[in-house]
Amino acid sequence: MRVSVNVPDEIGKTAQQVAKEAGKSVSALYAEAIEAHVRALKRKQAIEVINSIIGKTHVAPDIDEQLKQMRRESDRDFE
Repeated sequence: MRVSVNVPDEIGKTAQQVAKEAGKSVSALYAEAIEAHVRALKRKQAIEVINSIIGKTHVAPDIDEQLKQMRRESDRDFE
């Protein structure tokens, strides 16, 4: 996909320099930057969801024993 964007001159010059040093095109550098930004946003959103759940769930004090019992009763006996 072809996309045109305007960036400040300083960012453009830096991108050209970094791309040249990395042996890749400026387009590839910008694509990698967008991918990294999207991954960071998704990670941040996942953390926000996890943080919103923390403290809202209850874990039984004997959860380890309950899990061991469930494994003993299934075909997943790991002991």
